[in-house]
Amino acid sequence: LGIGPFLALLDDSTYDHASLVPCSYAFAGGCLASMPSVNVRPCIINVNPPEMRGAVLTAANLIINAARGAGPSFLTAIFMGIWGVNRATGFNIMIIIFWT
Repeated sequence: LGIGPFLALLDDSTYDHASLVPCSYAFAGGCLASMPSVNVRPCIINVNPPEMRGAVLTAANLIINAARGAGPSFLTAIFMGIWGVNRATGFNIMIIIFWT
């Protein structure tokens, strides 16, 4: 559900400055995309026994932080470097593959 506004934001070439349309795409995408990630830590806390919560939350934080660093590297190295696509096409591929 959150993919739609971001794909519209990346693919709409009718605007060349910050106006109401791109800002509304960005706002809608940010609101829709942040909803599932807010529930990750409470879900992890509720499904694990108390003695395992620290280790599980540490592992979840390591995965989240590694993904924040590996995502841009993956985009530039694989999509832009090897396949030779532009940045917008690379982001479209990344969003479709890793967000669905």
